[in-house]
Amino acid sequence: MEPIHEQTSRQLLDQEIISEEQHVAVSAYRSFHIFSLHNEILFLMYLGVIVFTGGAGILVYQHIDTIGHTILLLLLLSVTIGCFYFAFKKASAYSNSQTDFAHPFYNYVVLGGSILGGIFINYLEIQYQPFGNRYAWPALLTALFSIAAAYRFDNRPVLSIGITALAAAIGITATPQAVLEANVFTDGFVLYAGILLAVLLALWEEVSRRESIKTHFSNLFLNFSIHLTGICCIVGLCDDYWPIYAIILAVSCWYFWFQSDKKGYLSVFIFVLLYGFIGFNIAFVRTLTIIDIPDFWAPIAILSPIYTVGAIVLFIRAVKQFNRQHS
Repeated sequence: MEPIHEQTSRQLLDQEIISEEQHVAVSAYRSFHIFSLHNEILFLMYLGVIVFTGGAGILVYQHIDTIGHTILLLLLLSVTIGCFYFAFKKASAYSNSQTDFAHPFYNYVVLGGSILGGIFINYLEIQYQPFGNRYAWPALLTALFSIAAAYRFDNRPVLSIGITALAAAIGITATPQAVLEANVFTDGFVLYAGILLAVLLALWEEVSRRESIKTHFSNLFLNFSIHLTGICCIVGLCDDYWPIYAIILAVSCWYFWFQSDKKGYLSVFIFVLLYGFIGFNIAFVRTLTIIDIPDFWAPIAILSPIYTVGAIVLFIRAVKQFNRQHS
C-alpha cells in the first residue's frame, strides 16, 4: 500500500493540478526522507515563552522586598507595552480572514506580552486593590485584553488564555489544591454559569462562521464549549436536579456531534463520545437507584466488564470510521 503522501501526489497528478514533471520532482524530494523540525521548533519557542514568564515570576518573588511593588509593576507594564509595540509594528492590517506575521517569532512576542499583561493586571489588584477585592474584575479584564489581542494578531494560544480567564471570571478555577480537595464546582451557580458560557461560545462560533469572522477559530470555540458543558453536566448529574443536567448533556452531545461531523473536527467528536458515555452511565445508575430493584445489581456487576470492553471497541471503531469519512 502506498504511503498517504504518495497517494496525495498521485491524486493531484490525476486531477491535473500538478504536471508529470512536478510529480517526479516531488517524489524525488521525498526519497531523501527529509523531515521537518517545524513542530519541534514551535514547541521550543512556546517553552521559551513559558520559561521566561515563569522566571520573571520567580525573580519577582525572590526580590520583592528589595525591588518594590511599584518598580515591578512599571517593569511589567514596560515589557508588555514593548511586546505589543513590536507586534503592531510587524503585523499586517486586521482582516476577518486568517493572517500571520512574516516571521513566526512575533506570534510568541504577542503570547509573551499577553501573559505579562495578565500578570500585571492581577498583580495590580492583589497589591493595590483598585477594584476593591473583586477578583472577578481583573480576570474579566485579562480575558478582554487577551481576546482582543488574539483577534488583532490572529493568535490561538492567546485566545485560549482569554477564554480561560473568562471562565475564571465567573468562578471556574481548577488549581491543583482545589482538584485534590474536590472543591472545583461546589456552588450550583458555577455550574449554571459554566453551561451559559459554553452556550455563548457555541453561539459566537456560529455567528463568526456565518459572518466569516476568523472562522479558523471555530475548532477552539467548540472544544472549550464541549469541555465546559460536559464537565458541568457530569458534576450536575451528582446533584439533586440531575435529570435537568442529563437533558442538557444529551442535547449538547447531539449538537456537538452534528458540528464535528459537519466540520470534520476529530477532537470534538472524541469528547462527545467520552462525555456522552460518562453521562449516560451516571444517569443510568441514578435511575436504577430510584427504581430500587435489588435483582438488577448482580447481573450488572457480572456484565460490566463485557460492557466496558465493548464500549472501548465501539469507541475505537467510531473514531476510525470518522477518520475515514473526513480524510
